[in-house]
Amino acid sequence: MSLAPKIDEVCHLVLQTDVDLACFTETWLTDFVHDNVIQIPAYNVVRRDRLIGQHGGACLYVKESIPFEILSQYHNDQFEVLWVKARPHKLPRGLSRIIIGSIYHPPSANDRNMIDFLTAQLSLIESTYYNCGLILLGDFNNLNVIV
Repeated sequence: MSLAPKIDEVCHLVLQTDVDLACFTETWLTDFVHDNVIQIPAYNVVRRDRLIGQHGGACLYVKESIPFEILSQYHNDQFEVLWVKARPHKLPRGLSRIIIGSIYHPPSANDRNMIDFLTAQLSLIESTYYNCGLILLGDFNNLNVIV
């Protein structure tokens, strides 16, 4: 089921736990669902909806007090991966920012293609944004990393 009909529960959870970032996958959102339908007070919503078909998709909620930037140059229409660069107020020493990759890998998708894509993207991100922490999260659906 889509994120939209569950937004009251999601909103309660996010606000009660007071997290800086919240990631959701299989959002089932489309262009027809406006951001204001899934908005959470004091958070910015960043989405990567599935372009073709139903289901899938990923989104992040970023607390309004945290500066962030969507790294759309790393998006690829074949993969449901959302990249964001953020500067939370507390970071481990030596890190200037964190890069978050919110991923939805459908069960029927090709594992090798996803691994190749992520490997290339991570290599590029590491060389572009040195001194950044990296967090990959999402629904990998038993992605076989030994292919």
